[in-house]
Amino acid sequence: MKKLLVFLCAMLLVFGMAISARAYPYPYLDEIIAGEDHIQPTGSDYVYLSDGNTAMATLLLESNEWANDTFAIYDPSTLAILVVFEPRDEPGSPDPTQTEVTFNLVDGTAKITSSTNVGLVDTWAYISPAKFGFYIDVSNSPIDEWYTDALLNSDSAEHGLIYDPVGSGVIVAFEDMPSDLWGGNIPDQPDYNDMVVEVGNVAPHTPEPATMLLFGSGLVCLVALGRTKFFKKA
Repeated sequence: MKKLLVFLCAMLLVFGMAISARAYPYPYLDEIIAGEDHIQPTGSDYVYLSDGNTAMATLLLESNEWANDTFAIYDPSTLAILVVFEPRDEPGSPDPTQTEVTFNLVDGTAKITSSTNVGLVDTWAYISPAKFGFYIDVSNSPIDEWYTDALLNSDSAEHGLIYDPVGSGVIVAFEDMPSDLWGGNIPDQPDYNDMVVEVGNVAPHTPEPATMLLFGSGLVCLVALGRTKFFKKA
């Protein structure tokens, strides 16, 4: 019994170290785009539809020396994806590059109802308005597909940050280089400015309390080990 408890505690410790290893000094929003002073990322991986049944995505910034990226929303349960911007889309000037996504609250679908990129109009996917995330696909690489949920990324690193500035919506900022290229020969990475999108009528989904879960599990292990020693002495 004691060996089993020690093993479980060790596994929890390793799991906790894996989570803490993902921590990184993420930039303030004003370090990515101007005009949003010292706003930190929310820590959320997902958002939910907060007002009506429509979300409006506006492409703010795209700074990618390799190739343009596909930007999409996805459902965490099924990983169904709905493309919102294609690689050929660029931030508009003077008119914004925008895509409108309308959610059907009954059947749980999301559909592109209008877009600067007319080729996307009427495309749809099964995506719940109660919880969905964001995704980019680096068009020049078959493996660089990055989600706002780091657990879904091949390198388990945070590639998408969700910021919550004043107003109705969030700003999503992506880093499209794999984490093994961060620092070293490329010391200014990650800069999270490879694709930056403002999404209106959504709010950050409350992050899962993983840290509290680990802390509570650790206490349970300590108590269990203490009880084992107590009963052995008795």
